[in-house]
Amino acid sequence: MLDDIGAQEAIHRITTSDMNLGTRQESNGKDALWELDLYRRFKLGGVPVCFEEPDLVVSLGESHGEYAIACKKIYSIAGAQESFKVGCNQLKTHGKPGVVAFNLDDILPKGPLFGFSSETELKELIDKFNTEFIRENERYFAHIASRGTCDGVLVSTSFIAHVPDMDPPINMIRTSASWTSRKEPNVQNRFKAFIECHDRIYENASV
Repeated sequence: MLDDIGAQEAIHRITTSDMNLGTRQESNGKDALWELDLYRRFKLGGVPVCFEEPDLVVSLGESHGEYAIACKKIYSIAGAQESFKVGCNQLKTHGKPGVVAFNLDDILPKGPLFGFSSETELKELIDKFNTEFIRENERYFAHIASRGTCDGVLVSTSFIAHVPDMDPPINMIRTSASWTSRKEPNVQNRFKAFIECHDRIYENASV
């Protein structure tokens, strides 16, 4: 991984930025950490990936080719739509089909949100959080995506939780959701291929 110049740059941004994960302060390093984590997971899953504009580019094989990911970590609900617009403009500028990938870790409600007795109940809560984020912004997403600059949205949320019925009881919980309003068959096919690829790396990667 460290032979990738883009990965080296991401690590540099992380090590030279405010990385206090206990705050909701915007940070260039936290943005880089989200890109690097997604990059690492694709690498671990055996998916060809590189740091390339807009942020990451993966290979979906001969059928769909290169696919771009504009990574957006957001720090407030109010920033979601502007971040999506920026991501779509990045995709348009660099001329590759792709998605805007949101990380929602820093807009999770503060406080003892995760006091649940089972892993299933906990994941249901976060899945609901992800899908509500999409639903609240869906009209805007559809309006911008209709211009043909973006295939859809990937949403990812992760956090450390203590759940008594899990072994071990303290775990990193990761959930994701996806959305598209595009009806063109070629767009639907490549978006589906990307999401299937992404879901496999989340299912198979243990760290």
